[in-house]
Amino acid sequence: MAIGQRGTTHSFVLPQCPSLSPSNDTLDAILDSERKSSNLCKKLLDNAGITLSAFSTSSGVRDVEALRIALGFPKFSFYGISYGTEFALDYARQFPASVDRLLLDSTIPPNQDMAESHIDEFSDILRYLKDLVLRCKASAQCLTAYAGNVPNFDQLSSQTPFIVVKDNPVSRFELLFRGRSAGMSRIKRIQFAAMIEAGVSPNVTYNAQLLDTKYSQKLALWRGLGVPIPSDAQIAAVEMGIGGEGGTGFSAGINSFLNCAENGFDAARATSLITDASYSYIGSGLRQWINDLARIREAGCSAFKPVSDSIQGTFKAPVQSAAKTWIFNSTYDSATPLKHAQLAKQSLSDAMLFEFPCTAHGVLVSASPECENAIITAGLDSTLTQESVGCVCGN
Repeated sequence: MAIGQRGTTHSFVLPQCPSLSPSNDTLDAILDSERKSSNLCKKLLDNAGITLSAFSTSSGVRDVEALRIALGFPKFSFYGISYGTEFALDYARQFPASVDRLLLDSTIPPNQDMAESHIDEFSDILRYLKDLVLRCKASAQCLTAYAGNVPNFDQLSSQTPFIVVKDNPVSRFELLFRGRSAGMSRIKRIQFAAMIEAGVSPNVTYNAQLLDTKYSQKLALWRGLGVPIPSDAQIAAVEMGIGGEGGTGFSAGINSFLNCAENGFDAARATSLITDASYSYIGSGLRQWINDLARIREAGCSAFKPVSDSIQGTFKAPVQSAAKTWIFNSTYDSATPLKHAQLAKQSLSDAMLFEFPCTAHGVLVSASPECENAIITAGLDSTLTQESVGCVCGN
């Protein structure tokens, strides 16, 4: 079963929001552009008579429960990736008696600290790269492959301004996306790139054929159904995170709106957190860049603050569930770091966490279809062990 969540695919597609580009790349110009884009988007939706609170994760969860009842299934098992894990956890919270198994890949717990996650999203990349550099220095084969030219990330992260793409330093607000340069004024591209590049948008045919027929009617296939790498125009169309077929399916298509409305964003808290001793490894240049991004994100969410206040409610509380749960997470995933998986596991009474040092975001997607299928089957049979998941890193 492949489900098009409210606001995406063919389930009442929300209007596309306009995207504004600032006249220059100064931080003030970008903040002004983000606020104007946010206000224009909210106005467009209001004029169309859209009640955004009706497109929350919890609303989508209630749709799926209605679907389960209509189809006559006693229970659902969920296989979620990225945002799909947050959806699955909220389903388990709202309808605990309707859940058989949970398979969570690259977990997003609703009770995550968004300000902390913002810092981790970028600082973890630095930490992971430093770890990989150490591993490279310990490998003669790796040093030979890179001619001994292993970068000093401590030095790079202290540069001011911090250059994201070293070989294309057009400005401090410059990044590379699929070989094309894009100004930081389109900050949402970072969020989409993280999901798109990770390969969390397999085609529907693959999804439908993934499972053994033994389980074909037991699993609600809730993973990021999407489209290929979008063009610049398509990226612009979903910049405010409102869904549509020009976007990237439900997983990324309404992700930014949900981030704004359900999670909110507090730039001041992020700025305060980054001074904590646990982030002492972050260089001054990168620290300033992360602070600037926090302000940009908050500006982009500004018009959705009233919606956020109206729908957060208990959504941000830890999800408690007694359902058998299998959690898969990469050691090197800055989008959904390992500590997110550990946070989710704390309130799940029957959960087992598997960590993978060989993948990025979307652990099982990184594996072969045969490996993924075997792991899902074992998970639904409750026979999953550390040996069972060995095929992921086996190659």
